[in-house]
Order: sequence, then C-alpha cells, then structure tokens
Amino acid sequence: MLKITHAKHKAYYDDPLALKTGEKFAFSGRGDAWENDPNHIWLWAIAQDGREGWVPEGFAVVEKGKAVAPREYSARELNVAAGETLEIVRETNGWAWCENNLGETGWVPLKTFDPIDQ
Repeated sequence: MLKITHAKHKAYYDDPLALKTGEKFAFSGRGDAWENDPNHIWLWAIAQDGREGWVPEGFAVVEKGKAVAPREYSARELNVAAGETLEIVRETNGWAWCENNLGETGWVPLKTFDPIDQ
C-alpha cells in the first residue's frame, strides 16, 4: 500500500540491531510503550554482534531460555521527508516497515503518514 508522509522522520540509531532467521539474541529488560499505547510495546534487544535496537513485543521465539529470531529482522529506521511516498510492507506496534522509491527500507512511525491515509 502506498502512503504519503506529512512529516519528516530521522532515524535515531546509526547501526541498529539486525537478526538472521534462527539467530539467538538477548533482551535487556528495557521496554517502551510507543506513544504511551499499551498495545504498542517494544523491547530493547542485543544481538550476538553487540548491536542493539527495538524489537516488537511477541517477535521472539524462546528456545531453552534463549530468545531466537523466527525470521530476519532489522531495527533500521528510514529517514523520510514530508510529502514522500512510501510503500508500506507491514505494520506493527505503531510503526510501518517501508520502502522508498530508491529501494531503501526501514521503520517509520505511523504518525508520520497523513491521517486520511490511516
């Protein structure tokens, strides 16, 4: 689905966590309710390579007491300008995984898009 942004968004982290399917990682114990919404919980995770980032609650599979990525995942955010058209690939916990017209992908807060498109 194509949507247009009404505000810019700048990524918070330069080199965020990225996980491969089956990769083990750890949770720090830190969590956040995005926009104070108890339905939009994100957990701070640490990959084996030391990179860190937010993971949506319920993402991990727990095997033998260890968190395991059930699929590839990246905490990368996408820098966007107001008025930019993005393809929304999926939505979760108040954010959308998007692709821009250059083929770059990353997370963008849903609040960045025009309300009429919501």
